[in-house]
Amino acid sequence: MTELAANAVTHAASHRPDGPDVRLGFRLEPAHLLLTVTDPDDRPPVRQPPGGEADLEEHGRGLRIVDALSEAWGWFPAVPAGKTVWARLSTRPPT
Repeated sequence: MTELAANAVTHAASHRPDGPDVRLGFRLEPAHLLLTVTDPDDRPPVRQPPGGEADLEEHGRGLRIVDALSEAWGWFPAVPAGKTVWARLSTRPPT
């Protein structure tokens, strides 16, 4: 959740001079926890590829972390504007 929320605040803040309106959502299901973050920025999230000098940068690795820790993640346009980024995490203990 921290990575998704930080991305939303960092990237949406430049589009809202009065501060971004970021909404967090949690949905617990028997086998999964669904996390959602909605922000006013219409641009899709961009997962940076691994390797090269980008690995040494302070920013740009958040969605790779989300990708590594979640079963799945994605995004969809929010109405009337913006987007919602989601990640599905397993609630089952690792085997």
